[in-house]
Amino acid sequence: MTVKPYIHPVILSGGSGTRLWPLSRKLHPKQLLEIGDDTSLLQKTVMRFSGVEFANPLVVCNHEHRFTVAEQIVSIDATVSQIILEPIAKNTAAAAIIAALFIERESSGQLMLITPSDHMIQDSHGILTAISSGKVDAERGEIVIFGISPDSPHTGYGYIQTTGQRYSGGSLKVTSFVEKPDKASALKMIESDSYYWNSGILLCKSNKILEEAEKYTPEILQSCKLALDLAVKDLDFLRLDSKSFDSIESTSLDYAIMEKTSSAALIPINIGWDDVGSWNAMWSFQQKDTSANALVGEVVALDSSKNFLMSTGPLLAASGIENLVVVATPDAVLVVPREMSENVRDLVELIRKEGYAQHDSHSIVIRPWGSFQVIHSGEGYQVKKLVIKPGAEISLQYHNKRAEHWVVVGGSAQIKRDEDDLYLNANESTYIPVGSTHRLSNHSEEELIVIEVQTGDYLDEDDIVRLEDKYGRIEN
Repeated sequence: MTVKPYIHPVILSGGSGTRLWPLSRKLHPKQLLEIGDDTSLLQKTVMRFSGVEFANPLVVCNHEHRFTVAEQIVSIDATVSQIILEPIAKNTAAAAIIAALFIERESSGQLMLITPSDHMIQDSHGILTAISSGKVDAERGEIVIFGISPDSPHTGYGYIQTTGQRYSGGSLKVTSFVEKPDKASALKMIESDSYYWNSGILLCKSNKILEEAEKYTPEILQSCKLALDLAVKDLDFLRLDSKSFDSIESTSLDYAIMEKTSSAALIPINIGWDDVGSWNAMWSFQQKDTSANALVGEVVALDSSKNFLMSTGPLLAASGIENLVVVATPDAVLVVPREMSENVRDLVELIRKEGYAQHDSHSIVIRPWGSFQVIHSGEGYQVKKLVIKPGAEISLQYHNKRAEHWVVVGGSAQIKRDEDDLYLNANESTYIPVGSTHRLSNHSEEELIVIEVQTGDYLDEDDIVRLEDKYGRIEN
């Protein structure tokens, strides 16, 4: 007999994860990175909360990440109830309230498990056991938070204070939330048995979140209702109404509801949890050599110790260094003292202000049809490598300012150029003049690889006028 799923996982995937730059970028944030093995943090989260006790998860993500999120979910053979698209980032309050509204409309009064998608949990069985324990008090009307037993005076986490009072299900009564403390305050808190790190994972009834939102933040609740009421289907996604969503205050669920509610309860957990919030955190759980170096990728180190050294591009060689983070990607290199790696966020903001493209995206840019990589650029020209997935195609489009030369180097291409239909194999090429309507398609069962040489006085991505697009990217 199949057990009816009755916990609805809500996976929050809207973060940008700038503290892990240059590996994490605005268009490819931390939750989409493969960390620890060949699965991303998002994929680990989806797989962790699956099984007969769970409904298909609801994922809330930024619209710019939608195709990568969907592809990662499909690649692990998972099924979601819906992927809800946020037009812009609005922190966790709006995402959690909209998720609760969505679940209420589907199945009123069900339990929902709200969880970040960008944390590491080494003991998956432990969190499932804790969730099972938390169901009693959550069903009774408490909002059950899972608190991490602290093992250091960490200043990068929020803390939750509890009393010795236990509810009938065994959870502890919460008395207060503490923002990220200074070192002295953190030391005092870990000496007490009553403080826990805030994991951001909580379990409650969906209608409980809405009741508390009505009580403490009614304006956000009403805007969330409108954004969901006016949402439209976009392929396999649900796109929230932009105008309504833009009006929502950007604030955390903790600040909007949890710090005010009298219904917060906590279950202590010790599950090998880490929010992977810095390169120092990455160093802490990586395997290390005999000199305490964590080496990832093509890296060699001589007379060096306690470093995090990583390369996803060129060979990285280091000698005579200590306690540093050095991360090399094909288009950027980060060097920072390991104990100061929390400051990368400020560095990334400076990179954004200086106008560097490396703030937003990697050299390999993911598209729903595949990917492209800028190989070389100069005055009036740019060379790209396009990889078109089997069965995929770019939009029917034209450019006002650039021409393109396409050389097929792998696979077979079907090309529409104005009124002409062309079929090219490896070592064959064609020319797309300025203003010419064109589309590149791959109808084969293998990847299509094309070298694209762009020429013109303006070569940015916004010089694309789409006429038809199977991925719903034409703006009305």
